[in-house]
Amino acid sequence: MRGFFMIKTERILDNTKRTPPRFAAESTTKFQDSLDDKNKGIYSETATYWRNGFPSLASAERHIGELIGAPKEHIFLTNSGMSALATAVEATAPTHGDIVIYGNQGYRNSLLFFQNILGGRGVIPIPINPGSILDIEQVLQKIESSKKIVKVLAFEPFANDKKMPVVDVKKLLELPVLQRINPIIILDNTLATDSILPLASILKKYPNLQTIVVESITKSYLSNEDNGGVIFTSNDELAKLIQIYRKVYGSTPGPSLIQTAEKFIPPTKDQFDKENRKIAQNTLIIARACEDAKGSGELFEVIHPGLVSHPNYEINNKISIDNATVPLFYINPIIEGLTSKEIVRVIERNNGLRDCFITESFGFPQTSILWEPNSNYVRIAGGLEENEKTISIANRFKDALSQIISIPTGEVFPFNNYKIEIRKQLLENCGQTCLEMIGREVPVELLNEGEVSPLDLLGYIYDAKIHNFEIDEFSENNIAMVLGNKKNTGRYHWYLRIGNNIIDPEQGIVELAKEYEQREINEIITSILIPTKVALPKEE
Repeated sequence: MRGFFMIKTERILDNTKRTPPRFAAESTTKFQDSLDDKNKGIYSETATYWRNGFPSLASAERHIGELIGAPKEHIFLTNSGMSALATAVEATAPTHGDIVIYGNQGYRNSLLFFQNILGGRGVIPIPINPGSILDIEQVLQKIESSKKIVKVLAFEPFANDKKMPVVDVKKLLELPVLQRINPIIILDNTLATDSILPLASILKKYPNLQTIVVESITKSYLSNEDNGGVIFTSNDELAKLIQIYRKVYGSTPGPSLIQTAEKFIPPTKDQFDKENRKIAQNTLIIARACEDAKGSGELFEVIHPGLVSHPNYEINNKISIDNATVPLFYINPIIEGLTSKEIVRVIERNNGLRDCFITESFGFPQTSILWEPNSNYVRIAGGLEENEKTISIANRFKDALSQIISIPTGEVFPFNNYKIEIRKQLLENCGQTCLEMIGREVPVELLNEGEVSPLDLLGYIYDAKIHNFEIDEFSENNIAMVLGNKKNTGRYHWYLRIGNNIIDPEQGIVELAKEYEQREINEIITSILIPTKVALPKEE
């Protein structure tokens, strides 16, 4: 069978198809000129090898410099956002005993780099809350008094993490202790970009500080068509080190990335800003709708720095008048047992993912969603949709999140040729939880005062029928939704009964009906037979 690698081998062996590389020189004079430029760190006109730089790379760097508001700064493209951060940090040469302070919330791989890679070789990594300037100042003052060296201070001004703390950059840079100890400050502006947070112009006001800015260009620049990163600084000495370490660590992008950049990077600063701001505005519209969903604040929290509920809202408001600053936000479960996967499952089941897709990245023209099981969050990123469509997407998310009524217990109950997934109710929604277990539903907007009534079942579930339990015994072949009056509270409570067993949504358990009803139920009000619809098929 002919595969890719066999074809590739044949191509290499066919010397007639091989050509000299584009960086090859035609004469000793031209090669000497290229060597001279290489030794000066110049590659705008000549090239000796891809890792040393080449003219189209220099051209792309100049263009990106204009997009990030730093046309006269030292600009260095890298082959990923993570390599941009790592190269910038390594260029500072942190060694055993040096202190590196970094935000305790942010991009996961960045946190691993600071804690494990640097910490593993004797550097002292100190994580700190980036949303508190007071905390940062106190830690710096304590280290200053100990006479230890802070080599690097690294933060994401808008942290890409489930709590999304925001750094007050101007207050940070004006800290007197920072002026005294003068560490190298690295700011990762991936989320906001210059369109929202113009770091290049802000940093010009602090020429005595040693500052480096890094970004991933994968999302807002390359439209996720390739990985890429960028580093810029106005410090000549840092620039020389960054150029050296970019080459040493293999971070220099090759020609394929530049070809992608030429195709996808916005051609003008105006278009770049317009797209980034539109995504930020759409993201905030969706975040506000999600925060208005039923269950928000009780079952889950919606985290976006532009929401009044966010602890850094005032900082965010100073950065952007309309509070639209970031291209994504987080939904975090806050009740035990509720998972990010369950939230997305409910959203999908209730049509919330229409016009959206699931992906790890962001910065797409279309709204996207991601769930992360280990950190247990849902992340939603806005797109470039027109306002009317964005509002429609936002309302679907809101309506879908309002349907989070129960959580799976992991247990199942065999029923004829099926097995029923046992679920535990959240808040006061026992009737809806019973319906969910048997694959039926009554739309929330049609419910009487938010809870299921017998009339709801008979009116909206066509094959539901009243069960005369006083004449006909409960059968193993039927599922009955039973409404009882609870002894301890006097409240009405729905539960499922199948023969001699009940499934109680309040506790999420199966129990013998006789024991349960004698202990919990004062009086049975009614019983309604409802065939199951989408219970899981019983395994053979």
